[in-house]
Amino acid sequence: MLSQSATTRLVTRLEERGLSSRCPGTTDRRGIYMDVTKAGRVLLEDARRTNQRALRKVLGEARNAAHLQLYAGAGAGSALDP
Repeated sequence: MLSQSATTRLVTRLEERGLSSRCPGTTDRRGIYMDVTKAGRVLLEDARRTNQRALRKVLGEARNAAHLQLYAGAGAGSALDP
């Protein structure tokens, strides 16, 4: 969880990079709304694709390793041997 000051710093950095914008709250002048800009949405989509590729790779490797361990644990001459 982020503190209020950490959240403010994060939003400020995003805004400075052109990834978000702020606008005043409509019902409470103490609050603000944050919106993700077009550049921010593009970066977010790129990050999602990168994350999905990495997860597929790691989970695929883990699945293959689990199959290899299962095969090795079965021993020679088992029903799993070709």
